[in-house]
Amino acid sequence: LSIHSFFSHPRIIQMYSHFEINHKIYIVMEYAKKGDHPDLASAIPRTGFNGEDEQTAAKYIFQIADALHYCHSKNLVHRDVKTSNILVDAYGDLKLCDFGYSVRFPQSKRRTTFCGTLDFLAPEMVRNKGRKYVMDGKHVDLWALGVVAYKIVTGTLPFVSTARDEEENEEEIKNKITTGMYNVPPRVPGGARRLIGQLLKVEPENRLSLERVMTHPWIVQYNQ
Repeated sequence: LSIHSFFSHPRIIQMYSHFEINHKIYIVMEYAKKGDHPDLASAIPRTGFNGEDEQTAAKYIFQIADALHYCHSKNLVHRDVKTSNILVDAYGDLKLCDFGYSVRFPQSKRRTTFCGTLDFLAPEMVRNKGRKYVMDGKHVDLWALGVVAYKIVTGTLPFVSTARDEEENEEEIKNKITTGMYNVPPRVPGGARRLIGQLLKVEPENRLSLERVMTHPWIVQYNQ
């Protein structure tokens, strides 16, 4: 709460105040008229893309990157970026929310705690679950942005399993995440395909920075 209350950015849901009554915490926040939007791309047809569809997808990805760029500029990592933590306002613009796992990173920029949702977890977190390790929280946010971007342009998640058994399902997803095994449908435009590929890099240091995401040719052509 203390972290979120100091934020002021158009792409982050605003917290106005919080208080406690009878040992319960209440939070007063900005109203996002359209609420959470798990698909984020209901206006984008799944049969193909046209210019308008691409513009919507590029706008969404830019807005999420913009929110994360602000967080990182304040020495904070979100650590739970996913579609259900992105709200839509009355104008159809996106706002990042839920900073429950967020932390301010020290000079080393390293954290050792495990958190987040499997479908959006970076390989370095999946590999090291349950033991001490070091990782850069900024890189974790970049991977999650890549997963969200994939969902925006395809309507599905990049790492899925066909196994019926719950345990086998989880293990298959983990294996695909840690090895970077995913397919992009042919209908996805080349620019979006390249952007996603540059974010979903198994090696954290190889992921595209937020600055380069926001100035990516495919993004820029629709966010002049």
